[in-house]
Amino acid sequence: MKHIIITGAGGSLGSDTVNYFLNKEYHIHAVVHKTEEKNKLPQSKHLDSEVLDLNNSQQTETYIKNITSNNQIDAALLLAGGFKGSDLKNTSIEDIHQQIAINFETAYNIAKPLWAYFLEQKKGRLVFVGSQLPLQPEKGIHAIAYSLSKSLLFSFSEMLNKQAKGLDVISAIVAPSTIDTPPNRKYMPDADFDKWVKTEELAELFEFIIQSKTLRDPIFKAYKGII
Repeated sequence: MKHIIITGAGGSLGSDTVNYFLNKEYHIHAVVHKTEEKNKLPQSKHLDSEVLDLNNSQQTETYIKNITSNNQIDAALLLAGGFKGSDLKNTSIEDIHQQIAINFETAYNIAKPLWAYFLEQKKGRLVFVGSQLPLQPEKGIHAIAYSLSKSLLFSFSEMLNKQAKGLDVISAIVAPSTIDTPPNRKYMPDADFDKWVKTEELAELFEFIIQSKTLRDPIFKAYKGII
């Protein structure tokens, strides 16, 4: 049975991904931000959960040290994050700091100690959730802080893969268009939801990455139903 870490497990994408992998008989180590989120997770002998401040590097490093001491971790899905939309005129430097903290630092603090573990084990899969906005600047201008924060993940993931060249250790980044979640529907009520990426489709893509022996391109642009 494969053991995987899922951060942001209390969010819409995270909770659906947890359910998907439980149904596939993986053992899940779920990380949530609040106790209320932990209480909403399903009850299963194959699910462990932890309330963790992912912006606290000491907490996250201790968590990874403890969990890898007792388990063989095969992969991690770093799903924690958040969105803020505004153009350059209405984006402050504080907005940028906030989005980097929630979208990049939360991933970096888990990835750093876990990547060292994967390198030592000579195998492992690390999956980030990016966005298509940094890849499409004409759209990114409407969410400056968010796009900048997500762009860091692309550079970071590429650097990790350069470090692990020749090993069965891969960092992948999934870059979906709009994900069909309740918060996104509330934020964009007039959008065509049928064109959005479903959480179940992303979960299937995550499993493909985890199971894949080789990845031709570690950047996955996830559209509706297909990559």
